[in-house]
Amino acid sequence: PASPAAPGSSAPPAPGGGEAEAALRAALREAAPRARSPDLFTRLGLPDGASREEVKRAFLQIARQLHPDRFASPALADLADEVRAFFTAVNEAYAVLSDERRRTEYLQGLRRGVADPGLADAARVDFQKGEACLRTRDFARARGFLEAAVRADPRAEYQAALAWCHLADPAARDPERARALLAEALRDAGCDRAQYVAGILARDEGDEPGAERAFRAALAANPRHAEAARELRLLEGRRGRRRG
Repeated sequence: PASPAAPGSSAPPAPGGGEAEAALRAALREAAPRARSPDLFTRLGLPDGASREEVKRAFLQIARQLHPDRFASPALADLADEVRAFFTAVNEAYAVLSDERRRTEYLQGLRRGVADPGLADAARVDFQKGEACLRTRDFARARGFLEAAVRADPRAEYQAALAWCHLADPAARDPERARALLAEALRDAGCDRAQYVAGILARDEGDEPGAERAFRAALAANPRHAEAARELRLLEGRRGRRRG
């Protein structure tokens, strides 16, 4: 969505010097979890029901502080995907909350206990695109689509897919983020994918009992989960060889 007063065109130049870059990195790390919230006001650091003028001021403040142009330094290149996902989430919040019609629909949805009826459809499309990218091992694009899906509709299947993306990407593996996503996804005991990914994480960390429990839980939720069954056979085979 278009930004008010085109903040991208007036963003400060990329910072120079280690201290400035460290400050930018710290500011992004602090703000990024907030931007993953399905609550649009939270993404902007605002209380529910903040006025459209407050929304605009908050967005412009974020744009001045954390616009992607400020992360152009080679020393911050590792944050490119995170910055892009962060600012996309902030833009999504601004686009809804600054538009009178969409803001009214969103607030009505909150009163009914639904964040935004239209977001569920968008989340499903983003999830499907993320899955397609995972199949081609385009992890960077998959991560972007899946982050958008989780923001719009934090259901267990989407969280588990994003956790898998963070574990399977050899260039940007992030087990801590995967663990946080799985902590949410595993609240749905019927999500076999979340159990399976939790098993992979436990296996990679050398926790064989935890991995076995997770793979068995995945099979209990879905007896046809072939990958979980294969991982269990591999664990049992390793145990047998050790005994031998």
